[in-house]
Amino acid sequence: MVAITRRVFNRTQTLRPSRRSNSFRSDLIRRSGIGDALTILLEEVKYWPTWSERDDLVKSVHFPATDIYAKKESKEEPFKRTTTTTAYFKYGDKPYGLVFEDKGPSYIPDGESSMNGTLDFVAGDTVVLSLNVSNDVEGHEWRWFDLNAVTICPWTKDRD
Repeated sequence: MVAITRRVFNRTQTLRPSRRSNSFRSDLIRRSGIGDALTILLEEVKYWPTWSERDDLVKSVHFPATDIYAKKESKEEPFKRTTTTTAYFKYGDKPYGLVFEDKGPSYIPDGESSMNGTLDFVAGDTVVLSLNVSNDVEGHEWRWFDLNAVTICPWTKDRD
């Protein structure tokens, strides 16, 4: 597995795969429910960039997040548009965030299309989990289908 480089808080960070097999790590994420929980969290925060322009953002948040910062940026290239949604927040006294890169539609050989992207979970200032996600064209729900990288560190042991 190749190292993944991401920008977090205006600095470059490289996620290096662990020595354990990718299938072991994917199975761990699947069995623990962390991957599914992260896509549910994406459904919660994907509107925060728009909602954060209102004074009542906190009323729309469905968990006790504080110090919310969210933005959405689009990048246009020929035949490709990428939209990045970034949401940072504190839960308890710990900072977390999601960086979602929507890479737009892709087509499989039978002609059907789906939306694809990457979803990074940030604990502190470190990307600790990176997933590939997909969605049907109607955009109902994002689902993770592949693990890019995971870092087992204190974020996995946080309990409030």
